[in-house]
Amino acid sequence: DDKGQHHAIFHFPFGSRVNDALARGYAALLSRKLKANVKVSVIDDAFIVTAAKPFDVKWLPGALKAADFEALLRSAIMGTELYKQRFRHVAGRSFLVLRNYMGREISVSRQQMRSQRIMEALEGRDSFPVVKETLAEIFNEVLDVPHALKVLGWLESGEAEVRHIKSEGSPSPFAYNVLVS
Repeated sequence: DDKGQHHAIFHFPFGSRVNDALARGYAALLSRKLKANVKVSVIDDAFIVTAAKPFDVKWLPGALKAADFEALLRSAIMGTELYKQRFRHVAGRSFLVLRNYMGREISVSRQQMRSQRIMEALEGRDSFPVVKETLAEIFNEVLDVPHALKVLGWLESGEAEVRHIKSEGSPSPFAYNVLVS
């Protein structure tokens, strides 16, 4: 675009939760390849990945593999605000972080600090029950990873395909909504 940003828009009519999972996967791959931050925007029938550096759009669709998807997504989500927020909720439900102690309410900021310390202590321990529950909640409630894996399976088997269409000038009516979001 005129600001020097490079975009790839995927018209995937699979819903925002599936598209969010796929967008995060593609963004993680692209971020690793470019060694730069990649932004995403998601709507029900499309998503966009945006980078400050140029990239080969034709490489992108086939680069994300179902076999590597969950591990890639897990590493991309750890440490994000989404993970921290969900971890706080799960830690509270599992009584690792108390809301009340001896009849006195514990402030939200203190709960957040305790949750942060616990999260840091559990870093790299993906098999710990609270970490597993947090990831399961993100993968199944916030995102729809099972259906995203189904879409990737369709792409890998040839049951579905991604076609590259170069856009010249203004975006198509279909692309306009995701660009505005």
